[in-house]
Amino acid sequence: MELSQWTRKAAFWWYRLSTTLHSLRYLYFLPPEKVANFLNSHAIYDHDWRDEGELIKAWGADYYTQIKSRLIDYYSILNYLCSIGQVEKMYIPPALDLSQSIIENQVLFEQRICRDLGMRKGDQVMDLGCGRGRVAAHVASATGARVVGINIDPSQLGSAKLFALGLGLAGQCQFDQWDYYERPFPFADSSFDHLYQIKH
Repeated sequence: MELSQWTRKAAFWWYRLSTTLHSLRYLYFLPPEKVANFLNSHAIYDHDWRDEGELIKAWGADYYTQIKSRLIDYYSILNYLCSIGQVEKMYIPPALDLSQSIIENQVLFEQRICRDLGMRKGDQVMDLGCGRGRVAAHVASATGARVVGINIDPSQLGSAKLFALGLGLAGQCQFDQWDYYERPFPFADSSFDHLYQIKH
């Protein structure tokens, strides 16, 4: 193995170890009320979100405010749980190369997204539901594009900003708190050349 390849692998595993330890520490010291909020947040998935009558019956006329609050409770813990394993980016990619790990297939999938969308240096790109910003940082690094990520959860956005800053990508990555169900978006028409959303 070449020294540069070994150095990259060592840096990657050091990063994964530090992220895992940080997540374990965070979860260990969670206050009981945050644990309870996370466990109670799953109630939103007991309902058919397409049936507004059922949602109003269950949550009242202001049902979306409660759903939004519980979504934040859910994702503010889930992202730390995912960071312990191989799904820090919070999605399972298609198996593009069966000889590679989940993380390596994520990289391959993200490279395919960039290629398929034709992203180039200087392009403006929207990442809808950017999570912890790991995909946005990879896209910005790989293409030279400027990526704006939006997410509902402020804790994930904080992690995204620190991650981009640590990679020297703060000028290429912007992360804003926004619920993508809210209209209008806080951007002018035709602000972006490309848009992607990776669902988990």
